Amino acid sequence: MREVDREKRKRIYGELQEILVDELPYLPMFHYAIMRGTRDHVQGFRLNPYVYDCTWNANEWWVKKA
Repeated sequence: MREVDREKRKRIYGELQEILVDELPYLPMFHYAIMRGTRDHVQGFRLNPYVYDCTWNANEWWVKKA
């Protein structure tokens, strides 16, 4: 279905939301809590909430000599 009229689209989306509320079998609502860390001598490690992989800035890491 295609509709370019803004008011008609608004009505269609409203109807769709009503159907989802009535017929949705389940709504998974969860958030992963992932703990990440490094040793004190690893420098430059930064977490990024927008990517799952913690090696996104591995080129910036370095190890501080004792």
